Amino acid sequence: MAKYRTLTHSELNELQKEFVDYLVVSGIDASEWVKIKEESPAKAVRIIELFSDVVFEKILRKTQYVYKVENETLFLFNYAQDMARLMILQFPTDFDLPSKNQKEIIACIKKNNMTCIPQSKKYIRAREEELFSMMQSGCDICSQSFYEALIKQ
Repeated sequence: MAKYRTLTHSELNELQKEFVDYLVVSGIDASEWVKIKEESPAKAVRIIELFSDVVFEKILRKTQYVYKVENETLFLFNYAQDMARLMILQFPTDFDLPSKNQKEIIACIKKNNMTCIPQSKKYIRAREEELFSMMQSGCDICSQSFYEALIKQ
């Protein structure tokens, strides 16, 4: 079973070159892969699960900032190496937060003299597992510049 989740067929197709490279590094050539898929489907699934974990692990290790919008609230997370930091911004009810771009969000914060409500917590599980869980719950990756622009307001 995959540590994170198994890539979808569509995702695997997009990562076809990387998957072929993964198979080669694992000592599996094209004919061997066909044979595994035909004769040992469970083994083929396990290989795909392992590849999926490699892909997600690489993404998660590089990801530090994520955000989530719920109604008029913006949750902004910094997944540092030692702990997760959260900034909560509550927007005016007449501000349609989900439809706004980053510049409009920053302008609204300035205009309304909004402040962030900071929180932090130590990791209970591995950093990457907690980050993956947040992304599965609807968080999206954002840039460091967006994060810093919001917390400086």
